[in-house]
Amino acid sequence: MNNLKSTESPEWQGSRVWNMPALLERYTLHDGALISIIVEPAGQIVVACHLDLIWNKIIPNGFDTLVLAFERPYSMKYIFGKSLGVTIGDAISTLCSEGERSALLDSNEFDVSAYRGPSKVSHPAFDETLTQTVFTTIYDDRIVLLHSANIRCRCFNQAGESLDMAGHLTTP
Repeated sequence: MNNLKSTESPEWQGSRVWNMPALLERYTLHDGALISIIVEPAGQIVVACHLDLIWNKIIPNGFDTLVLAFERPYSMKYIFGKSLGVTIGDAISTLCSEGERSALLDSNEFDVSAYRGPSKVSHPAFDETLTQTVFTTIYDDRIVLLHSANIRCRCFNQAGESLDMAGHLTTP
């Protein structure tokens, strides 16, 4: 799985930009399993999970490892549930409203002073594509990501071949 760790690898070249709400309208992560969450030094968060192909019949057989690269993550939280679990019960993703973004300026979650001066990253309150994605396991563990809309996603098979999920338009 080493090739899944970096979005700089050849498998990612040509991947289309997509967003989590659109991905979750087309595919489900229900009954899948979290494999890994990697915070890359370049600032991306990469989430790998096993897909249950029974729920995702439009994905070709064998392409059961979904890798999501969040291009601009702002925060990630893990909230422990009843028991440690990896089986995904649900995943939801929503665009944050202007009010929710504005509230971040007054919260302690982000230090406003950290965004002063020359920076390539602005405060998340000013990102009009700010999205919250929540992965919930069957034991109520939650991984909450606050990120910009842009993601890239690929499905891999055991041979290391991959599909760009944003470009995958096959119907059952």
